[in-house]
Amino acid sequence: MNESRNSQDGPTSDAISRRLAKLRDASVVTAAFDERIQKALEIEFQERRRWSIGTRYRAVAAGIALFLTVGAVLAALTFSVQPARASEKRLLEIYRSSVAQHGDSMPVHSFEEARAALQKKWAGAPEISEADAKELQVMACCVHEVGRKQMASVTFLLDGSPVTAAVARTEDIKPPSGMKTGGSVGQRVTSSSEGINMVMEERHGVWTCIMGRLSSQRLGELLDSLQNEPK
Repeated sequence: MNESRNSQDGPTSDAISRRLAKLRDASVVTAAFDERIQKALEIEFQERRRWSIGTRYRAVAAGIALFLTVGAVLAALTFSVQPARASEKRLLEIYRSSVAQHGDSMPVHSFEEARAALQKKWAGAPEISEADAKELQVMACCVHEVGRKQMASVTFLLDGSPVTAAVARTEDIKPPSGMKTGGSVGQRVTSSSEGINMVMEERHGVWTCIMGRLSSQRLGELLDSLQNEPK
């Protein structure tokens, strides 16, 4: 009887053992799968973290770039509104380039031609009226850049020496330090740089600078004959 039961239980026990073995194997496979899932999740987390950090950095960089751009625009607008400063060095450069007729200098033969040529290049330029001195030989005229502002000039011969008369609006260009704009009519300042004498005067919102190797007194006499009346 016992032998019969053992003979019947033998195959059953074997089957049960095989199933249990499969279940043990399945648990191992499941553990490996879980491990792979965990690794995948960790990789995804790291990728998202790097993306998030990169996004924050890009946002910060974009903010800085926008700030710098806005600052540059505001600085440019402020610079364009504020008057420029015509230093003695810049005035000396204007004199030399005008006498040599370099750059945008335009050859002319009279004050009338000079005014017409200047108006074509700079509409609304302050006028340089013809001087009383009849011996003036007009040579050239030019529109110069001082900062982002403009200055007009006429160059001619006086007593055989080249002289340049440059004019600018006081709202656009400040004269060299030492001469204050907005003063009374007839305020006059003399200066000298590298052998070139300069006589400057403000009148009706326009200041004029006469430059040349002649004496300051002679240049002042010429300045007296120039009338810079409002247009």
